[in-house]
Amino acid sequence: MHRIASKTSCDIYSPETGWFVRYYDDVLQQDGTLKRVQVCKRLPMEYGGDYRTEKSVRPFVQEILAPINRGLLNPASTQTVAEFVEKIYFPQYVEGLRSVTRQG
Repeated sequence: MHRIASKTSCDIYSPETGWFVRYYDDVLQQDGTLKRVQVCKRLPMEYGGDYRTEKSVRPFVQEILAPINRGLLNPASTQTVAEFVEKIYFPQYVEGLRSVTRQG
C-alpha cells in the first residue's frame, strides 16, 4: 500500500483486479453525533494498461478527496432544521436558560 501526501491521508492499493482508495471521513450518526469511519471506494478504472502505477491513478484519488480536503462536505448539512433543533440546539443551549424562559 502507498500513501499520498494530502490533507486527508489515504491508502491507494490494487489487489490486481482494480484500484481502491481507503480513507477516513466523518459520518453523521442517528443520534446527531459525528463519528469517524473508514471509507473504501473503488476507482473507476481497472488495473493494467495506462493504470499500472499509483502515480497514474493519483488524479482520480485527488478528485475523490478534494471536497473533503476543501471542507465542502459537512455531514451535519444533511440534517433537517427540526432534527438540528431537537438533537443539538435544545440539549446544548436550553440548559442555561431560566425555567421561565424554558416554559415559554
